[in-house]
Amino acid sequence: MLNIVEKILKEKEKKITIYPVKSNQASQLGHPCLRYLVHNRLDWDKKPKHSVKTQLLFDEGNNQEQLVIRDMIDAGIKVEGLQQYFTWEKYQITGKVDGFIRDNSHLYPFEIKSIHPYHFDLINSKDDLKKKIFLQKYLAQITLYLLMANTEQGFLIFKNKSTGELKQIDITLDYELGEELIQKAEKVNNFVAENKYPDPIEYNEETCTFCPFQSLCPATQPQSEAQILQDEDFENDLSRWYELKKFVKEYDELDKKIKSKLEGIPYIQVGPFFIEGKFIESTKYNIPPDIKKQYAEKYQYWKITKIIKIQDIKL
Repeated sequence: MLNIVEKILKEKEKKITIYPVKSNQASQLGHPCLRYLVHNRLDWDKKPKHSVKTQLLFDEGNNQEQLVIRDMIDAGIKVEGLQQYFTWEKYQITGKVDGFIRDNSHLYPFEIKSIHPYHFDLINSKDDLKKKIFLQKYLAQITLYLLMANTEQGFLIFKNKSTGELKQIDITLDYELGEELIQKAEKVNNFVAENKYPDPIEYNEETCTFCPFQSLCPATQPQSEAQILQDEDFENDLSRWYELKKFVKEYDELDKKIKSKLEGIPYIQVGPFFIEGKFIESTKYNIPPDIKKQYAEKYQYWKITKIIKIQDIKL
């Protein structure tokens, strides 16, 4: 019998290609790790191919973008310059803007991003774009397009992947951020010209965990003197821990959001949820620093400073 899904996935797999990177991509310059940006230029051919699942996400994002553009046109919004390429030769910066909105004689660049419902709810202002690395990259991308288009106003348009809701963030050109991005591009260009790498940043979970250049970066390399422990049960515990930890931050942020919304409400029902709350009295002791210092005592404890999952790392 014909396996429809298998045939589709095989066709999707054909689209997975690694292309040479000869410039600083506007979509990447917002990344906080300078070494990553240099690897992206010098070692693009060592970057592992993404999965078919990731390709499906890319294709879905492109499909959602086309739907939003169609809705914009249907609403009478004048859209021009779709998928226009930019090249800023002086700083070796390139990009491809989703399009421009024409309002009388002015053109405003825009970018469309379809995102997870959780992140969609997080974004309500330009400042919210600083909360996550991938959001910082979106802000950097549109900032570079504003600079290259020589205009001060543009838009980021977000689409909720689950509900189809739309949200726009008006972007006014931040010259300070623009200057930071240009300086970053110049640093990358200097390292690339000398075929050298900057020092790695201190290992950061959000930045390093899914970096495609882990096998090339000292920040993610196991130490040569590391003990090797063969313990299948403990390995399973670590695997489960690694799987669950990505939800901790999301839980904490939602927990704060929910509790702030419910403060002062003793009883409330929201859909199938019944919630009860009350103020709790407690006592705290404000000890003057000079007195507190008299009782200071040094002690030692063990701290786990890094747990990473080894992916494509040559030991």
